[in-house]
Amino acid sequence: MNKAYLFYMNFFRLVAFCFLISIRIVIAQSGPYKIVVLGSSTSEGYGASPGKNWTSLYQNALKKVNSDNQIINLAKSGYSTIQLMPDGINVPGFPNGSWDAARNITYALSLSPDAIIINLPANDLLYKVSLEQQQKNLELIVNTSLKNNVPVWVTTVQPRIGLNTVSLQYQLDMKKWIQDTFKDKAIDVWTPFAEANGSLKNQYAFTDKVHLNDAGHALFFKLITEVDIPRYLSEQMLKFRGFEAQLSDEGLKLSWRTCLERGVEKFNVEKSKDSSSWYRIGVVNGADSSNAFNDYWFIDTNDSAYPVSYYRLFVGPSRKKKSLYSKIIQIDRSNLNPKIYPNPVDNYFKISGLTVGYHVLEIFDLLGKLIYKDDKFTGERSVNVERWVKGVYFMRLDRKITRAKIIKQ
Repeated sequence: MNKAYLFYMNFFRLVAFCFLISIRIVIAQSGPYKIVVLGSSTSEGYGASPGKNWTSLYQNALKKVNSDNQIINLAKSGYSTIQLMPDGINVPGFPNGSWDAARNITYALSLSPDAIIINLPANDLLYKVSLEQQQKNLELIVNTSLKNNVPVWVTTVQPRIGLNTVSLQYQLDMKKWIQDTFKDKAIDVWTPFAEANGSLKNQYAFTDKVHLNDAGHALFFKLITEVDIPRYLSEQMLKFRGFEAQLSDEGLKLSWRTCLERGVEKFNVEKSKDSSSWYRIGVVNGADSSNAFNDYWFIDTNDSAYPVSYYRLFVGPSRKKKSLYSKIIQIDRSNLNPKIYPNPVDNYFKISGLTVGYHVLEIFDLLGKLIYKDDKFTGERSVNVERWVKGVYFMRLDRKITRAKIIKQ
């Protein structure tokens, strides 16, 4: 066999190897990824023509790379940090229950996102939220996500018409704080749009001089894409597509789904009584490397050790990939046994023993399909089950599992 032949054979083998490696990298960077957007009018698309708002442009760009990539836009005009606060957290000086359980950080995390983008242009200023309080609110919102191991990108505040000296300084101070606090996960959407007096540049302004026009949304989209969230996510060892808990006769069953595993040899199942100090309670073998969806489970037979328990999964670093934690599941045993009456039920049932105020009530069938949801449920309300199929249903209260079984007869 001559040397020229060997040279070309080795050359083509090297090319083929590099090609396969490049395919793997592209697949990892292309997702599929789920990104949730929280915010107000800019992210809702006010001022843009249909399909020209930045969230639509971003979703279209991501779907060209992978049709399963998804942007879930929870933004609503007029919203501030007040409405985005976690369930049960009130802001001093504002009515209790001002958070929106269908658009806040708690709900966003319930969607099992890979990343979250927060865009709040100026409404905290308009609602006269102090600078210190706005910073405290935003930090709590972001930390709630980070505690569940979901990365967050935060845009700065935005310019607008009518800022006086005091309000302009408020916005500038908030911009600087966001950049100093969130560093590489802060996105500057002030500097490219702002005049020296804090107003919006004419070429980017909608007719009201407050919101962005099509050109403004196009630039906003460009600024979002420049931080390259998919590339950041591709550096993770895998993607969690759900981590849930369900009570069984054997104990607490933890189940999770993954995809795009890269060198995942095992999952460490960890438990805590205070969400600060963790210890390992089990190990489940991983798939090593796989592009497919993979399902796993683990049963904690000692789930009643603490009144409140926390669970998470840990995957260690491997092959230059970053270590990764799952979201955290909280199990509060004080809410595991709510009283349902009548049960079995034909038409209507009620729940007793609930604390005063609103609760998030969710009911699932045996397959885990959501059958009923009420974001502002109180103990005074009845649940109509007349059209439900006969069988057994499970209840989740305030996004925490319970031991309650509902029997429809």
